[in-house]
Amino acid sequence: MQNYDAIIIGAGHNGLVTAAYLAKSGKKVLVLERRPMIGGIAATEEIFPGFKYSTCAHLAGTFSQDIIVELELKKHGLEILPLDPPLFAPVLEGKSFLFPRQHSDIAEAIGRHSRADATKFESFSALVKKLTSFLRSLNNLPLPGGTNSGGLNLPELVKLGWKFHKLGEREMYDFLRILAMSIADLLTEWFETDVLKASLAAGGILGSFVGPRAQGSSFVFLYHQLGESNGAFRTSGFVRGGIGNLPLAIARAAQHFGAKIQTSAEVARILAKNGTATSVVLNNGEEISGTAIISSVDIKRTFLQLIEPTYLDPEFLLQVKNIRSRHGCQDQLCVGHPA
Repeated sequence: MQNYDAIIIGAGHNGLVTAAYLAKSGKKVLVLERRPMIGGIAATEEIFPGFKYSTCAHLAGTFSQDIIVELELKKHGLEILPLDPPLFAPVLEGKSFLFPRQHSDIAEAIGRHSRADATKFESFSALVKKLTSFLRSLNNLPLPGGTNSGGLNLPELVKLGWKFHKLGEREMYDFLRILAMSIADLLTEWFETDVLKASLAAGGILGSFVGPRAQGSSFVFLYHQLGESNGAFRTSGFVRGGIGNLPLAIARAAQHFGAKIQTSAEVARILAKNGTATSVVLNNGEEISGTAIISSVDIKRTFLQLIEPTYLDPEFLLQVKNIRSRHGCQDQLCVGHPA
């Protein structure tokens, strides 16, 4: 039976990033993908002969720049293109909104509709940039281990607390207040023009199943600013050649460091011994052992279908069953720095 330091289930962008870093650190890594192609939601598929289409995600503007640099993804073929213009909002009555790429020109474009909104836009963008900077620090913080708070990294939390304090008293208050707000309420506080508010509000509901008045949609708006942004609109995101070139570049980096990627290899079960996952069984019956089994499959499928329930703590199993997962965000890719 083959043995690896790490077996990764799923060759989406998250699984491939994990594989690349583990392989770079000298680990013997195997990635197993049930489909005949890699990419997950970041796949570009030939849906008709000669016609390729990004079937799910289409933007990669929030993909971590640190990962791009550390894995040398540009050397492996990744090129993320600027959005120019960032947004065009047609209006039935005419006088549509065309938001130019140059931030200095946006206020002038808004001023054709409302001088008051044009005056406020710079302050709004500056606040969003400041809050997003702290949100990026939260996004990059390693998750605690286990299902309780015992794995929290105290030094990291202290540094994070200091960054939060440096926001300033007003901005700390705004951060806590805005995260829970609806994007409709937030934008109504700032602007009067409906088409401007609608254009910005799209970033608070993009890739979700909620409307602009849903609580927490302001957080989604801030989340979408984690990549290159002018403080209101994303300015980068299309991958040259289709989104599928992103996972291809990560896969090339992982293979460069020694990882093995196997497609058309669906994992049917994860086996455990003495409370520890030890191997996986493929649909064809082949068993492959690994020191670590890492799943990039969704949490419910991992713990409710792939693993025998008797291996798991009943309270943890109940927590997994109670996860509400109908809300999703698949329009773009956001990967933080691996712990």
